Formats: sequence, C-alpha cells, structure tokens
Amino acid sequence: MRQSEFHLLYAYLLNNEIQLEETVMQLQTNLRYRKIDVSDCVELACCIERLNTFRQVSSDIRSLLKIYDRKAKEYEETKLQEDKESR
Repeated sequence: MRQSEFHLLYAYLLNNEIQLEETVMQLQTNLRYRKIDVSDCVELACCIERLNTFRQVSSDIRSLLKIYDRKAKEYEETKLQEDKESR
C-alpha cells in the first residue's frame, strides 16, 4: 500500500469515527435536556451500535492490510507537524 493510499484510508477512518462519536454525544446531550421518549432511546442505541460496528470493521481493515498503530501514530505526527508549519 502506497503512503498516499494509507493517508487517505486513515483520514477516512479517523473522520468517520469522530463524526459518529460526535453524533453519539449529541444524542446523549439531547436525552439529558429534554423529556425522554422511546424513539430517542432507540435512535441513541442505533447510533452507538453503528459506532461500535464501524470501530470493529476499521480494526479488521487495519488487520487485513497490516496497518498497525505505529503507522497511525506516524500519520498523526506528520499531520500535526504540517498543521504547525501551515500556521
């Protein structure tokens, strides 16, 4: 797998996981500040399940492609350095 392909895949996985986590947090916040009904609980349960499924599939993809945390850490450090340089 080329480095650019790795970056694209990792960015996709990271962005989708962050988006799903934010959705879960928003739904949890909604439950705290309004009257709870069954549909809100079902929506939160489905969202949590989507997040867990996405994490499992992401883990499987990384395992199949032999992308380990070392490469992910290198990617994060590279992005952090690029962000600092762009400022």
